[in-house]
Amino acid sequence: MNASTPPSPHVAAPGTERPRRFRPKLRYELIGCGLHGHEILGTDAAALRPEDELFARDSGGLRWYRCLRCDSWLALTPPEHPARKYPPARAEIMLPLRGKPLRDRYVLRLIALDRMLHFLVLSALAAAVLLFARRWAEYLTFVATIVFIPYEIDELIKGITALKVVAFIINVAVAVYLLYAKRLFRVRGGGRAERAEREADTGWTAIERATPKSTPQPLLRPVIQPPPAAPRRPRWAMDSRRVAGPGAPSATS
Repeated sequence: MNASTPPSPHVAAPGTERPRRFRPKLRYELIGCGLHGHEILGTDAAALRPEDELFARDSGGLRWYRCLRCDSWLALTPPEHPARKYPPARAEIMLPLRGKPLRDRYVLRLIALDRMLHFLVLSALAAAVLLFARRWAEYLTFVATIVFIPYEIDELIKGITALKVVAFIINVAVAVYLLYAKRLFRVRGGGRAERAEREADTGWTAIERATPKSTPQPLLRPVIQPPPAAPRRPRWAMDSRRVAGPGAPSATS
């Protein structure tokens, strides 16, 4: 982001939006963290720099780590034996997928499994390369899908069964998804728009958009020690002064 680029609107963290009643939305970031664990940084660093506030903060004797995938904050004790002075710089960090690119990875893997079950050699090859999210593999899968649609239509004309209808609907849905969501054949801007969308959802800009604007106050207030109490006089001194009276000379005079 530069000075001429307007600031991006704040994006709510995954799982914090109010769910829609009739249109549930899967939070693929939460699924990924549930399967593979949180992606946090700075657990081996002795200290934090001001620029590290985006993903780690010290507060109340604890260190709060932000998951770079699902935006959850985890409170842990600072490392007793740190391996490095500061967390790695941004150029050294490989950010995890989030947003639409992460959704596409899961959807494409499901499509790959479906292709393996339905279309032997050609589809198995497309499935294998889809697992590595190659652009040309999306075209190969699209072609492998639409090639069998005329055959399925012919089968439906000969006789309609539930299995044929389900297979036809699945193949049409896969073809439409690849054509529209992956912007094949220059649909919705083509590969250039798809790359720009991927960069917007996976770079540091996406992390900054999901960061609250204000820094939270320390969760634990500092403990204020009470002032030391004045020394108390011995009780025998107070009793002797009371008996002698205020004008009586002291024992030492």
